[in-house]
Amino acid sequence: MPRRTYQLLDISSSYVTLPPGDPATPVSDSLADVDWGLGEYERTARELAPAAAVAIDALRPHSGQRVLDVACGTGNAALLAAAKGATVTGVDASKRLLEVAAQRARTEALEAEWQVAELTELPFADDTFDSVVSIFGVIFADDAQEAAAELLRVAKPGGPIVFTAWLPQGPLAALSKAIGAAVAEHIESDEEPPAHFDWSDRALLLELFGQRTEITEHTLKFTSTSAGAWAIQQATYHPMWLELRDTLDGEAYERLLDDVTDLLAAANEQPGSFQVTSSYVVVRTQA
Repeated sequence: MPRRTYQLLDISSSYVTLPPGDPATPVSDSLADVDWGLGEYERTARELAPAAAVAIDALRPHSGQRVLDVACGTGNAALLAAAKGATVTGVDASKRLLEVAAQRARTEALEAEWQVAELTELPFADDTFDSVVSIFGVIFADDAQEAAAELLRVAKPGGPIVFTAWLPQGPLAALSKAIGAAVAEHIESDEEPPAHFDWSDRALLLELFGQRTEITEHTLKFTSTSAGAWAIQQATYHPMWLELRDTLDGEAYERLLDDVTDLLAAANEQPGSFQVTSSYVVVRTQA
């Protein structure tokens, strides 16, 4: 498949690379068709920052290396790698999130490049990067095999590839299942929904990436003043919830929000405030 030509939008110490055409149009409808530029995903990105630190520790980037952050969002992993002296490129489907990442880079006096790109069509030659990382990003690819093939293609032979993925248990998994059920009930279709690839499953990952794959389990805490407050924050700012507001009718949306609040309250670990813990894996493999 021929690669696209790209133009650069200079924004000082970091710059965003845009595909030809309307720069406001998302490159892809992947990532479960969610426009991640909606709302303020940067709020969620701050909650996920500890996982990025764990992943970068596993990646072990250093000065002189070229590192690619796939579905980089606001640049959590990319900026950590840049702070260690690596030459970093971050790619994401959302131009707005890349602009947030670029602003963070300028604020932190770090050099990085940012490109709008698809998970399954990375605009780089084979064997370009010394290492590749993705924080809860590649797991949203419509086609797991294509996404994995792209990670392996752009990494140099033997180069580490590290990504994070949620385990299919716990409060966030329950929340996702509730959302899926609400959407399925609202949208009538004779077609079976596509099976979701479990990026935390050891057997599937070994089949996808080979035997040089290491998987470690970690946890991440989410906190707020109450279960209801955290749910309202998600509904107000998270791109997925903003898309749901347009997808579901008003009654179905309010019912879902009530159900999710009840799920979170049942999982709350801190009476008087709010804390839930979700488990995720860090997967480290090699190209």
